Amino acid sequence: MKQVWKFLVPVDDQPHEIDMPAMSVARHVDLLPQSDAPDVVALWVEVFPPTLPLSGTRRFQVYATGQPIPDYATYVGTVVHRTHPLVWHLFEIPFP
Repeated sequence: MKQVWKFLVPVDDQPHEIDMPAMSVARHVDLLPQSDAPDVVALWVEVFPPTLPLSGTRRFQVYATGQPIPDYATYVGTVVHRTHPLVWHLFEIPFP
């Protein structure tokens, strides 16, 4: 059995570690605008099987269009802000 789980990555120019099952596969990203807090990017991942322990810590970071991105980062998805002319891109950052 599969499940889809949602994780949140703040838009703050910092890498964020997320614990998820090791076999998780990114399926979709979208923006969750916040009226009283910084915006966050939502990452939906397919988990199979969902009973695996949260043993796969991974790092993600949001980059703005035109911002330098490390060569070793892996593209996950792009989100467009609905009320501002902003576009952000979610990348996975491997651990050294």
